[in-house]
Amino acid sequence: MFHQSPKDYQKRFLESIDLLTLFVLHSASLPIDGITKESVGRSREATQESIKRLRIEGLVRNLCSYKQSSYTPSSDGFELIKRFEEAWEMIRRENSRIFPLKSYERLSVLRVIAEERRGWPI
Repeated sequence: MFHQSPKDYQKRFLESIDLLTLFVLHSASLPIDGITKESVGRSREATQESIKRLRIEGLVRNLCSYKQSSYTPSSDGFELIKRFEEAWEMIRRENSRIFPLKSYERLSVLRVIAEERRGWPI
């Protein structure tokens, strides 16, 4: 059996936060406060740390304007998101009950229940 250390769990957790940050930025370039707002439940400091990690990896770039900095995925960041979406779609083809990545595409719970009950005896 494979056992992961607390450091491994922390690294995976931070990677998932960074992936969330990339998906937030995929929609629009945003300043730190905008990213913090869109990725609900995170502090401004945690968002800055996530951006820092993504910049070190070359996945995010800074767009400077006269008022404030904003961030957007680099070409590598966009490529990572594209590959992730393609992999997710392959998984969904195998199991259609897995929801799409984009929230506006999510099936409602009632629709899922109705689809499951089709063919079930009442």
